[in-house]
Amino acid sequence: MLKRELRLKLRHRANIVAMYVFPFMRKTGIRRKLIATCIEKAKFLEEMEQVYLRVVTTNIAAKNLYLPLGLKSLEFFSRKKRFKINTYINEEYMVLFLNSNKKP
Repeated sequence: MLKRELRLKLRHRANIVAMYVFPFMRKTGIRRKLIATCIEKAKFLEEMEQVYLRVVTTNIAAKNLYLPLGLKSLEFFSRKKRFKINTYINEEYMVLFLNSNKKP
């Protein structure tokens, strides 16, 4: 799902959130189509410049999906989420600049 930032100073950004594909649907191309559809939708939103998403750093398959679509690694979050005592995951923040002339 594509969610646009609501605050005035952040309205040039959107986030891809809550994407999950059941294992039996993987390797059908549906993941790429979902992400590509979100990116295309963002391109048509007024004043939209950047699309962000977060991915667990150990999810190599997801990162291999996002990189060819133009997303770039921006920032790492160590110990971002905790599931149990002493059980953490790290996340990577990725971004796609829709207008390549504009940089952060």
